[in-house]
Amino acid sequence: MTGNEQLTRERQKSLWLHRAVLERLRSDPESILGRARANLEAWHGVHRPGGMAERYLAQWREIIDGSIDGVVDVLVGTDPRSCELRKTTPFAGVLTDEERRQVLAAFREHWRQEHPGQS
Repeated sequence: MTGNEQLTRERQKSLWLHRAVLERLRSDPESILGRARANLEAWHGVHRPGGMAERYLAQWREIIDGSIDGVVDVLVGTDPRSCELRKTTPFAGVLTDEERRQVLAAFREHWRQEHPGQS
């Protein structure tokens, strides 16, 4: 068991999307981290003060301002904290619509093969 089997369908789907983000991060870290920082800045003050989304975004700021290894760990981690943080990802807009569609189509096919009868 790799650990992914314990993840819900939604968490696995998020993991697949963030693995695609990781590929973009590997090829252009400055641009991708810049996009994430810009998203965090744009979202500052948008969420309910003291709410979970605000806390997750603050954690993302710390992670992104830390090491790239820390970013990678959260992008592909299957631990509860990584899964929760990916719900409020600052990497929106990193993947093109076409890339996102391709990842989601591949994920749906994978899910159908691995979980017959579950949609």
